[in-house]
Amino acid sequence: MTIFRFVFVFVFSAFALSACKKEAPPAAPEDEVEAQAPSAEAAPQAAARAAAVDPCSLLTADELVASLGEAVQAEHSTSGGAQVCTWTAPSGRSVIVQFFSSTSDFDASKQTLERFYEGKAQAVPGLGEQAFSIGGKTGPFATASVSATKSGRFVIVQVMDPAASLETLQPEALELTKPVLTRI
Repeated sequence: MTIFRFVFVFVFSAFALSACKKEAPPAAPEDEVEAQAPSAEAAPQAAARAAAVDPCSLLTADELVASLGEAVQAEHSTSGGAQVCTWTAPSGRSVIVQFFSSTSDFDASKQTLERFYEGKAQAVPGLGEQAFSIGGKTGPFATASVSATKSGRFVIVQVMDPAASLETLQPEALELTKPVLTRI
């Protein structure tokens, strides 16, 4: 397991554990409960929708070559309730797309990433329904991360590189997130 895979699994395992330890949210006012309660048909539809989205199909070969500098194989996995696709070039530069079938952990992911990177996430107006960007070091890698919601789902797009600066990676992660959102 490369250091990249170890750190990636560690970060999102921590996210999954923090989601499991959450206290119950305060009760919603009665007029909001009906709007929040899913119908008996909604759960199977949400599961079918999530199964229909392959995170490895959310970026094209051309988009990946532009980012990574060459064509590379996708590696599919799961982490913290997300379907994950990772593309890694021989240089160590990686693009990661994480797909969540629900936005229920969007806020928790923001808090987890802020703690991990010891920084404040920045809102990204006009991207999806809500979005933020954050970045920092993940082991020896500069890591830019953009999280966004659309249609009751959310994605995290990350670009990691051991030789690049966060300042150069953040705009790239933002640009890669735009086509991903059009495909979910």
